[in-house]
Amino acid sequence: MIKTLDVISALAFKLKKIHPERRVFFNDVSHFTEDSTSVELITAKSSVSSDGKIERHLSLDIVCFFKEPSTEKAVELEDDMTVGIGTGFVVNDRFLTIGYVSESNILDDMFHYMITITYTDSLDVIEPTADALLLDKIEKNTGIRPVFELMAGYEFKLEER
Repeated sequence: MIKTLDVISALAFKLKKIHPERRVFFNDVSHFTEDSTSVELITAKSSVSSDGKIERHLSLDIVCFFKEPSTEKAVELEDDMTVGIGTGFVVNDRFLTIGYVSESNILDDMFHYMITITYTDSLDVIEPTADALLLDKIEKNTGIRPVFELMAGYEFKLEER
């Protein structure tokens, strides 16, 4: 499964290739004293299907600080990002597509380039343990599902279903 931090790290690497002179941070604009960039995680949403697939939606804000802000620099950087990031980038062994650039603007002397990435992945499915299989067999044969409660002494109870 592709982790959110893997996506952010791959994007930061891509941004560093576009502008090697800019420092790149994660969720931290406090270090901005020189031309720098921060990848901000805005939202991370997931939905899981019964077949073990997970659909992920990540909204990221690429915040760029200019020591000497100018609209011209911001417009040039926006063009560089559009070309440099393109339609997506590689994370681990997968190419993730940028769904859309939701907005790019200048706010408080910082350039914001907001993107959304949507991808489907598979969950690491955990195989049932011998204990879980035994519980299923007991229920199938008796109609009774053993229930474990975390209490003092880990009391074992049988409950009718």
